[in-house]
Amino acid sequence: MTQLGQLTTTLPIIRIGSARTSRAVEFREADNSPGISEESFKKIMEQLFTTKSYGTGLGLPAVEKILVRHGDGLDVTSRLAQGAGFTAWFPLIQTQEWATRYEMTTFNTGPW
Repeated sequence: MTQLGQLTTTLPIIRIGSARTSRAVEFREADNSPGISEESFKKIMEQLFTTKSYGTGLGLPAVEKILVRHGDGLDVTSRLAQGAGFTAWFPLIQTQEWATRYEMTTFNTGPW
């Protein structure tokens, strides 16, 4: 914490990491923000929802939609006054059901 006159501030800390887990490759971000209120947490994946004066409310819904469309996922956690965390995960193996669902095929176009 830094004290500036009567104002006390906390320096922002953002932690970024990756891991290979049993379910997927995961990329994580965690911070020491004020966290996400319970009310806001219920709405953060809704398009156009924002708590910021400069926000559009399109970021998280777009990221989640892209990840889910590709068979991946996004997990969000939050603790008030302790921070929030986001984990994007990418399965190590795509299932046949996923490939059929999104009409994906594999093909070989060269020696690589």
